Amino acid sequence: MTSWDDLVGDGHARRDVDLAPLTTYKLGGPADLFVEVGEPALLTRVGEALAAEPRPVLVLGRGSNLLVADSGFGGVVLRLVIAAVGPGGGFGRARPSGVVRWGTRVSRWGGPSECRLLRF
Repeated sequence: MTSWDDLVGDGHARRDVDLAPLTTYKLGGPADLFVEVGEPALLTRVGEALAAEPRPVLVLGRGSNLLVADSGFGGVVLRLVIAAVGPGGGFGRARPSGVVRWGTRVSRWGGPSECRLLRF
């Protein structure tokens, strides 16, 4: 079973990360724990840590229209950087949001507008 100390120890989670630079308003304090999830296996480990030691969770996308208290967020902030899982399980570009093309298939994630998708 994975613990938060395990995730911090191996560099997958960080403590007291300032959230202000990650929001469009550039306001707010730190997250107790911050994890950038770029692979399904890490998300599984985060789930194990949450099961062992439950904490509030905030899933952070592009940070638009998000206000964080000056005191921060007393839980785990997950920033999803999985672009898309393509045919055969391979990953595309790792970004918080956007559009990726897999041959004739297109995947959209993290909130890009329909206009952006159509321009792609």
